[in-house]
Amino acid sequence: MKSWRNSASARAGAARSHSSSVSLPFPCINHARVPWHTLPLREWATLYRKLWGKDASYQLGLLLASREEGRCLNQRYRGSQYVPEVLAFPLSPDVGDIVIVPSRAREMAPSFSLSFKAMLVFLFAHAALHLQGYHHGSAMEQRERELLQQLAISPPHLHHKAS
Repeated sequence: MKSWRNSASARAGAARSHSSSVSLPFPCINHARVPWHTLPLREWATLYRKLWGKDASYQLGLLLASREEGRCLNQRYRGSQYVPEVLAFPLSPDVGDIVIVPSRAREMAPSFSLSFKAMLVFLFAHAALHLQGYHHGSAMEQRERELLQQLAISPPHLHHKAS
């Protein structure tokens, strides 16, 4: 996947993401135009540090995509026609991208018994674990539960699987 993080709009988006009181250790581009104050920036930063260490050199990029962007990426890179909640793209051992479609997260949150914000945290954790080499199954679900509990978020009812 050609990374979107090197574009001028990505750099501008990253600068905007730091306008809140929380500084993310990675660029976050908000094409979905979700109000920054409604995003779990602190939790995403905490998860990044828990998974890759305090002084991590892992180069993560986060794209909050529109429905159309999510569908196009899913079709192009996975051959699937639906709008996903989340996608993970490991680009190299030290570089990866996470794409979250917030409108899908909002739709799916009730079926996981989560708030919208908690669903965004779960999807970030889910994709980050894929970037670390986890595959769907009990080990991944256990690690997701551990991470969410450390953030005082009740683990989701996992009767659905994230994309």
